[in-house]
Amino acid sequence: MTVDELVKLNNEKRKLLTEENEAYYTDLVVYLRMKWRLSEQQTEEVLMEMLDHLLDAQKEGKSAAEVFGDEPLQFADSLIAEIADENPLNWVEFFGKLILQLLGWIFVIRGAIIMLFSFFTEVKETVYMLQAAVFATTISLFIIFNIWFMLKTVKKNLFVFPKEKKRERKASMQVGLAAGLSMLVLLLIIKFTPEMGPTFHFPAYLSLVLGGIMLLVHHFLKKV
Repeated sequence: MTVDELVKLNNEKRKLLTEENEAYYTDLVVYLRMKWRLSEQQTEEVLMEMLDHLLDAQKEGKSAAEVFGDEPLQFADSLIAEIADENPLNWVEFFGKLILQLLGWIFVIRGAIIMLFSFFTEVKETVYMLQAAVFATTISLFIIFNIWFMLKTVKKNLFVFPKEKKRERKASMQVGLAAGLSMLVLLLIIKFTPEMGPTFHFPAYLSLVLGGIMLLVHHFLKKV
């Protein structure tokens, strides 16, 4: 089975778990999937084997803690030690597709905004290369920071039982606050960065066309 098929089947089978077992197992799933260096295929296969084993044990009245132990973090780390690392070429492919998709959306959004505002006011279609480099760096750091903070917050709340709604709401608020503040910084940098560096003309229609092509290529590569 492919990774996508395993993930879909895992999601369906997980619904059969009791609330207590589902909480225990889901934390294991999140923890293992956060280890990006691991082979995605092997990780999903291991998770599926664990789920099948847990479902069988559940029919006998056993809990996840009885099956996998009272130290889920130690158990998860022992599993990680047995899973091979991801092929570096797969990482190149993953990040290549991610960058292609991100650039595609940036070009499409830029083109759409310029076309929309051009109905009401005169809009510059000139790109200042140094200014664009600052924007690209800032946006990249914004994305990296928010992913890092979200994963850090999620990891901090793993293997804490019983699950409490208050604790989960607090974690969600922390992630939301970090995203909001970093977005404010991003917008301030974009607003106050001066026009600088060599220029070239980049019309809205061309931005839309290039962005659309990139998204279509990404969609095609995703299906391959």
